[in-house]
Amino acid sequence: MEGQRPEVEIFEGFEGMKKLYLRTLESKKEIQCFVQVGKYNPEVLKWLEDNYLPKRIRRGVKLRAILPQEKAAVPFITKAREHLRETRVIPQAQFPFLIEGMIQGERVYFASYAKGGPLVGITIQSRQIAESLTTLFELAWLGAEKFSRPARLKK
Repeated sequence: MEGQRPEVEIFEGFEGMKKLYLRTLESKKEIQCFVQVGKYNPEVLKWLEDNYLPKRIRRGVKLRAILPQEKAAVPFITKAREHLRETRVIPQAQFPFLIEGMIQGERVYFASYAKGGPLVGITIQSRQIAESLTTLFELAWLGAEKFSRPARLKK
């Protein structure tokens, strides 16, 4: 397994979540993610908006996101262009996300930060895992197109 074994890191608590997100700024490659904005822990969301997002924009790291349709996602969608983000919206009842997943280059990230729950994140560095999840993301991205018409967005 030498050279093929995935590298795994676990991040815990608010400080751990910050480290996980800052890790995505080590590369300028696009981030592909799925996330349910309304599930963000308020402390994490505030830090992402006030600290992480400006750094990601300055570094020019683009993001494509698949989001369940919900009120909390509206600002995320309406400010997409200025935040270097492209979004597709899917029905929340049919496709709920309990965690956030991100793929960037040869690394994947999973974060669990539901309101009132534990803050835990995992990164896996593995070309094979990242490529497989990128394939699944692209499949979901194409499928989400049919749900993402502007008339379907609810405020």
